Amino acid sequence: MPGADAAVRIARVLGVSVEYLVTGIETINNKKPIHFPPEIRHIINITEKLKPEYQKIALSLIETLKKHEELQSKVE
Repeated sequence: MPGADAAVRIARVLGVSVEYLVTGIETINNKKPIHFPPEIRHIINITEKLKPEYQKIALSLIETLKKHEELQSKVE
């Protein structure tokens, strides 16, 4: 299980809550569950099994991909 700081950063990058990272269930204001694509859950499952130092590397990679995507959308 990633540490709290890493979990918060992973959740932000993936656009999910920390609750979802822990439980696999996302809610809005503790109401209706939101279901995310299997690909997102798969990323989380793989990341949870990594050593903490590799979790940080994975997070950096995802953050870099997101920044690259944002720059590409500005160019287009």
